[in-house]
Amino acid sequence: LETDFGLRVSYDWNWHLLIDLPSSYFHHVHGLCGNFNLKPDDDIPDAGDNITAIVAWAKSWKSANSEVDDLICWDYCDGACPVCDEDKKELYGGNHYCGIIKKSFQGPYRACHDIVKPHDFYRNCLSDLCLSDGARSILCQVLETYAATCRKHGAMVHDWRTPSRCPLPCPENSHYEPCGNACPATCSNWDSPATCDQPCVETCACNTGHVLSGGQCVPVSHCGCTHNGRYYRLGEEFWGDDTCRSRCRCDMELGMVVCKDSGCKPGEVCAVVKGVRRCVANSRSICMATGDPHYTTFDGRRYDFMGTCVYLLAGLCSTDPTLIPFAVTVENNHRGSHLVSFTKVVTMEVYNMTFSLSQEHPQKVKVNGVLLDLPFTHNHQLQVSLRGVHGFITTDAGITVTFDWYSYARVIIPNTYAGAVCGLCGNANGDLHNDFVTHDGHHADNETHLGDSWKVSNVPGCSSGCSEGCQVCSDAQKHAYRGDKHCGLLGKKRGPFAACHNVIDPTPYLDDCLFDACLYEGHQDTVCQAIGAYVAACQSQGAAVRPWRTAAFCTLNCPPKSHYQLCARTCEHTCAGVSAPPPCSEHCFEGCQCSEGLLFDGSRCVPPGTCGC
Repeated sequence: LETDFGLRVSYDWNWHLLIDLPSSYFHHVHGLCGNFNLKPDDDIPDAGDNITAIVAWAKSWKSANSEVDDLICWDYCDGACPVCDEDKKELYGGNHYCGIIKKSFQGPYRACHDIVKPHDFYRNCLSDLCLSDGARSILCQVLETYAATCRKHGAMVHDWRTPSRCPLPCPENSHYEPCGNACPATCSNWDSPATCDQPCVETCACNTGHVLSGGQCVPVSHCGCTHNGRYYRLGEEFWGDDTCRSRCRCDMELGMVVCKDSGCKPGEVCAVVKGVRRCVANSRSICMATGDPHYTTFDGRRYDFMGTCVYLLAGLCSTDPTLIPFAVTVENNHRGSHLVSFTKVVTMEVYNMTFSLSQEHPQKVKVNGVLLDLPFTHNHQLQVSLRGVHGFITTDAGITVTFDWYSYARVIIPNTYAGAVCGLCGNANGDLHNDFVTHDGHHADNETHLGDSWKVSNVPGCSSGCSEGCQVCSDAQKHAYRGDKHCGLLGKKRGPFAACHNVIDPTPYLDDCLFDACLYEGHQDTVCQAIGAYVAACQSQGAAVRPWRTAAFCTLNCPPKSHYQLCARTCEHTCAGVSAPPPCSEHCFEGCQCSEGLLFDGSRCVPPGTCGC
């Protein structure tokens, strides 16, 4: 990043940040980088080598909103700081590790020692390798930083990658250059190397006849288009104005931008999402499967279906080319009674990939059959994350699938899919009276007929449910569970959910709870799951929920080094979120929160220093 007043900022998207300022800013800046008065001793006033004073000074420059924007930020290790013992210092100080920085005889940095002193880089290298148990990737980053600093100051750097085993793999149509042009030719600026005033850099340079196009080396003939100062690849489509009235495309044959009049669909608004202007839906529809299992369609029709095979819950059934194809299936199973079933596995197929959340593997996801820890991301198109006790699969198409790994599943679609979906969740056309439609387009005779028509596969021993002789509880039997010690808590006017009653009607959830509680004779786990479904629905809408679990009622047991929180932010407090914050909901959900100072690594709560990669 360069400005016309001389500021230059560079960042390697990982950990190496450089800021260059012109002399006009002499003694006119402040912050962690000091005051720019050529007196390094006063950069940290009155601190000296006192660690506590240095931390206090650094903390004084903390952004006002940093703890809001990054919930896992901290200023210090609070008494549990890792220590590098003498044995590790000796090991990592050798020439196979950090010692290569100071090596003077035939060392790769020998020509730089008098220009950029190696001491600070060597000391930082020892510290970083101690904290990472000698991770080779960390060593390579430290050595690369020193090499880049040396080159920036005009010093020659010899081959350091071979002796330190830090190869730089280069992508297709490029090759490694230890001292390449810092301003490579791009499709939007072929002449940039000729006008470059920066020192050489270690880089992957495009092969002859190729230039950079969006970070990839492509033949010159494959270059895209430039429109209003922004580069677009061949075939890429975009909105050419601020109101989404002009749809443009970088034409592959003409090699230029071609635009035509267009606009957003009904129910969409023009907005910038993640830096890209697009049409987004202004409302959404939700389908739910809760308990044993009670289905609520996108349009609000409620019914019970007890089949235990694999069924299409919701999927695209339209040929509209503007809609992303998807399919969500559910597999149900019996638990303690052959008269009822519960959701066991929720699977989503989208972007030619398959994602499964299963009761068998809580807090994990299967991606194309491979079991992985959370969070998981794919090409900025899809994310799978943990929010409270729920797994969330979110897509850039606006489709979200959630499952609590027990029995509560939801599919959320934008209104752009209205009338374009089908399955157990109905068609989302706003009319609940035509939701009972079978796969072949006919009106279903009953719930079993409907469910069977959307069966996509069998599993050993699966059945169609209780087509006849389904167990039914009388009102008198249900009445026993209307008290506060069971389902009655849901509708209590001054109870823990009172603030949500005007947001989400508790009546359907109360009915489902009474149904489940009666069939399972008041088994507390069944009641707790039914109430938990209402809590999740309330929290997803941002409605306030007061504490409702107690030591004797619906206790949520948490793993070691974690505790229950009614409003947990589990999505942010992860090891993965340290370097690449996951896209999390603005709302909190009840769940197990790692203890203060610990992060979730996908299976347990650990200190930040022991997080993986």
